[in-house]
Amino acid sequence: MTIDLKTEQQCVIDFAVRSGAYQNPGEVLDIETGFAHAERGDPIDGDVAIEMLRKRHVERLKPEE
Repeated sequence: MTIDLKTEQQCVIDFAVRSGAYQNPGEVLDIETGFAHAERGDPIDGDVAIEMLRKRHVERLKPEE
């Protein structure tokens, strides 16, 4: 299947994979996982998710002590 994404959407997916939170773009887009979270009552707002990924990325860039 081919999906056409806006540049902004592709950047978010790329960022999520680079953050290490996901192994590949398919995991980022895994609808089944998202539904499972929602059914448990713990969905995450998109803006909150992006901020979480940014924080993880910053933490991974910090030199280890």
